[in-house]
Amino acid sequence: MPYSYDRRASSVLRDVEKFVQQQRTWLELEDQGAKTLYYSTRANGDVDAERPGREDLREAKRLADLINREFSELVKASWDYVDEWTGLQVDIIPGRRASVAKA
Repeated sequence: MPYSYDRRASSVLRDVEKFVQQQRTWLELEDQGAKTLYYSTRANGDVDAERPGREDLREAKRLADLINREFSELVKASWDYVDEWTGLQVDIIPGRRASVAKA
């Protein structure tokens, strides 16, 4: 069941950050903005061939799917890769404000 919130964008990103930490991932938080989080890894990437690792790509996709499911009305998570690096970006959906779901 998706989370319910009564907070602004910065608090939602903190909740996303806590959620990611609970997933036991090896992607690390690399950058954080007012409306964005960016995680990355090259743990399984091939540095010499400049290719991302399959495990890293699967993990980024898994996390993006989990985040999009849990925070569907509030954020959009997407993954990408450059050379051996795999990344996961989480952005606040513009114009959305978190609110408490009625019980």
